[in-house]
Amino acid sequence: MLDQGGGVAVSDLDRMFDVGWRASASRGGGSGDAVDSAIAPGSGLGLAIARGLARAHGGDVVAEHTDAGFRVSVELPVHAGA
Repeated sequence: MLDQGGGVAVSDLDRMFDVGWRASASRGGGSGDAVDSAIAPGSGLGLAIARGLARAHGGDVVAEHTDAGFRVSVELPVHAGA
């Protein structure tokens, strides 16, 4: 996936895969009320699960900044005879 936006801060590229990690509240899409606007939506599980599944199969999920934008890649091995 390639995003033309700013993506995630370089300091957070590996942390974003931690269980429960979420970006700052300013990046959230809440309803705007006082309770909702204090946190970003979601539980912070999706990327941790994706990376765990990829690693269980000998691969990985990585995030990086490139000249073209912010990229998240899923890497899985190819097994002969599969």
